[in-house]
Amino acid sequence: MHELGNLQYADGNLGEAEIIWNDCVDTIFQRLYVVNQFRQVFADNDSLGDAFGSKQVLIGGIVLTKLAKLCYEGADLHKHSECLLMAAELFAAPAKLTMPHPQVAVEYATYSFREFADSGLFTDQLVLQPSELLHTISVATQSLIDEQLYHKALPLAALMEYVARDVTRSKILTVKARLLKASALVELGYINEALQIYKRIIGLKDLPDYGARSSEHSTKQNGQNYQFPSEEGYHNDLSPEADENQGVIKLLMDAIPAETEQKLMAFCSPFILESLNYLRGLFLLRIGETENVERSDKAELRQQILKTAEELMRASLKKVQLAEEVAHLRSEIVSNDMREVSREEEQIIALKSKLSECYEKAGVSQ
Repeated sequence: MHELGNLQYADGNLGEAEIIWNDCVDTIFQRLYVVNQFRQVFADNDSLGDAFGSKQVLIGGIVLTKLAKLCYEGADLHKHSECLLMAAELFAAPAKLTMPHPQVAVEYATYSFREFADSGLFTDQLVLQPSELLHTISVATQSLIDEQLYHKALPLAALMEYVARDVTRSKILTVKARLLKASALVELGYINEALQIYKRIIGLKDLPDYGARSSEHSTKQNGQNYQFPSEEGYHNDLSPEADENQGVIKLLMDAIPAETEQKLMAFCSPFILESLNYLRGLFLLRIGETENVERSDKAELRQQILKTAEELMRASLKKVQLAEEVAHLRSEIVSNDMREVSREEEQIIALKSKLSECYEKAGVSQ
């Protein structure tokens, strides 16, 4: 039924796709109108992964994310929120199949879904594809962050990181999952936990190496399970002005080294790189949030932190805007170049001229 709904959506029949996807969720839980009463369903089943199976709950999460994003976003906000909340619980359900499992949100900062290691979950990719799971988890996680449900987003980011790193072995999606996880942690106030993830990203630690044989030497070289010294962390219990936190603040205020950016650009898109800069700005913004302070030097430090965050985010937005505009113009040029019928040379020339103007304004070469 999931695939049938996909076919209807691909054919432009969104209404039919919505009906079939809802029927798919009802079939998984063997109840009618599950989305309207999912809290009761969850109350009746303490362990969703055990009651319905890991594969079924993940398929349910995928379908519910599609319903939320494609059918209800901007049309029915209540159903959009309900589908997202239900999907979040389903995606997190397999974590509860092992003991011990995370009891609070912050524990997902270092948690890995190892129970999937030998489960054969993706053996039949006609039923469940890792790529589709990664895409829908990414969408659901970002939507939960947008709705300020940061504690709900953390289990999804942890699951996304596991599938990207250990199943598909995708460096770019592993980095993206870590960025989402770190953003949620920062918003929850866990600066030190998010900082460890940020350092892992810029240090290129614990990234998958596609095609390489796993060995003790290779995992050590890649930085798997690498832990940063505790004295280099941020003390959540101290104020930003504390001497113990000055090293971290300096690290965040300094630009990411050009060499590190070059290494990241070797496998990451410009959007991911700017997302990393956005994360750095988010760190500074949350650290420098206003407080009732009496000493002027404290106020000056916070003002400096916030000013740096503002400049960083403005610069990142300009770069993202340029990248999107360039990508759109290039797509239009390629599309018009491929035409053999109704080919408009004047339009192609105008698009190329507009592309050149974009580069000139940004001060970068083509």
